[in-house]
Amino acid sequence: MQKLYYLKESLGRMYKLKLNSDLLMKAAAHANERGMTLEQYIEEFTQMLGQQIKQENADKQADLILTKQRIK
Repeated sequence: MQKLYYLKESLGRMYKLKLNSDLLMKAAAHANERGMTLEQYIEEFTQMLGQQIKQENADKQADLILTKQRIK
């Protein structure tokens, strides 16, 4: 069984995360080890993922700018 989680990026895009039961069980165990609820753990994960997505988008924009400057 898979459970859907959603991550909404600040640009208004919505990402779907599908987590299977095994992964959810591992995440719950790790969350428990850290003294967190599964919901807190997933929230932390989605925040980290959102930051990574923003950084990758910024890197792509920087690459485009550099590429355009080289072409001129």
